[in-house]
Amino acid sequence: MPWTSNLARFVAVYAMLYAAFGIMSPFLPEFLRQRGLTATEIGAVIALGTVARLMTGPIAGRFADQYRSWRGVLFGCTVGAGLAALLYLPGAGFGWLLAVALIQAAALAPLPPLADAMAVSASRNQASRFEYGWVRGSGSAAFIVGLLAAGQLAGRLGTDVVIWGNAILLGFSAIFVRALPNIAVATDADKGKPHPGAIRTLLRTGRVDTRQPCIA
Repeated sequence: MPWTSNLARFVAVYAMLYAAFGIMSPFLPEFLRQRGLTATEIGAVIALGTVARLMTGPIAGRFADQYRSWRGVLFGCTVGAGLAALLYLPGAGFGWLLAVALIQAAALAPLPPLADAMAVSASRNQASRFEYGWVRGSGSAAFIVGLLAAGQLAGRLGTDVVIWGNAILLGFSAIFVRALPNIAVATDADKGKPHPGAIRTLLRTGRVDTRQPCIA
């Protein structure tokens, strides 16, 4: 698989990105516990980080669509997430660790959807057609490898190693992002102006009949 192919480039990005997720996400609560946070404070950090992702992900996506800079936004957010990870290391106390978690969560939120949009679009391009499943599968495999490696390293070297690993892998991912084509799926601007009342319409939708069977 030559590096000049878009498949190889996306596989490299996904491998680094999802290995970074695998190293960090399962061990962050234990890292926070060792830094002195209580169970309630750890729960607050995780919950508020989720809220930050929900808020910033759509904003970053809209910005990327508006300025047609999907690769630029993906690169910037990857670099920001990697640098934010390093801020965990000198920190202690609920306030500092919460602030770092929110910063990194905000930077991480756009990464999977932007990477997916770019990969799916590139896979359908006539000049560089490839199977998107290979790309997504490489990410899933990398997550598992990162998880297993982090478990071994954290047991021997302490949980600080997962922070370093997360930052380093995100850094490599950012480097590989620079080689990606700046391509993504058609945006609302390409199809016409978005309907501003779409969310209100959804909320006004009648109550779902829960007696009907739900097929997952």
